Amino acid sequence: MSQHHAATNEGVGEEDAMNAWITKNKLDDAAERLKMKKITLNELEELSQSFEESELRQYAKTELKLDLMSSVRFAKAVKSLASESTSPSTQKMKIVRIVLSKEEDDAINNIHHRKEEVNKYINNTLNDIKTLKTVSSRNENELTLFRKQCITQINQRFDALISKSNKQIADKSNILSKYVESLKRYTQKLQNAECKTNELLNDSAVSKTKRRTKIINISNNILTENIATTNIMSKVSIEMNKKDILQYIAGIGSVRDWTYPNTPNISVNDITASSATVWFIY
Repeated sequence: MSQHHAATNEGVGEEDAMNAWITKNKLDDAAERLKMKKITLNELEELSQSFEESELRQYAKTELKLDLMSSVRFAKAVKSLASESTSPSTQKMKIVRIVLSKEEDDAINNIHHRKEEVNKYINNTLNDIKTLKTVSSRNENELTLFRKQCITQINQRFDALISKSNKQIADKSNILSKYVESLKRYTQKLQNAECKTNELLNDSAVSKTKRRTKIINISNNILTENIATTNIMSKVSIEMNKKDILQYIAGIGSVRDWTYPNTPNISVNDITASSATVWFIY
């Protein structure tokens, strides 16, 4: 799939401008070839700034199949566009087209999608941190409310539970904050990759082949980095044995640190055409 990027300014119609230029420079025999190749006046203007007159003559002979005299006229006419384009009296429509290969288009889209994916991870993780802050407040309030019903000697136990709960939440928050920072750094790398691809797209001096290779390399290099995940759950709960609390003062409550289970290892044995033995090892 190809993608065209175009930027236009006000001015005369592109086709009318091209026809006028062909008539003015007596290049009627080149008109059909230029139209077939969909070459615009603005693209010829870019050629005038990038190639010498001798190179333009060779291009006219080999690509447009013009005879010697027509090739000379074509080269001179194209070179004259460079000076005309800088004249304040000639304000023409500026059209810049960049034709991307499917590989380039896919590479750029992959960077964009990866950036969206990382931003989603960041937002989800920030929500987890926010949830942990809410959990911290809720847990502390619950403990404080129940502590009022107990005698003074259990205050130390409640303080220990609060401390442990907040420590676990703080530990989780610190881990998640570092995780967010790593994702942000990766997002910056992706942004830098986008900038580099945009610079290549806007650099008319770079050939299409070289540009495609560089863009694909940029994409491949940045996408080789894996997005790390965390096993941190945004949950720390307090479990209270309220019925027995007065009898078992020393065993008041506990702080449970919620985490995701470890991924099991899988062993596949006795493989046949119709069956296999799968062992899940935890």
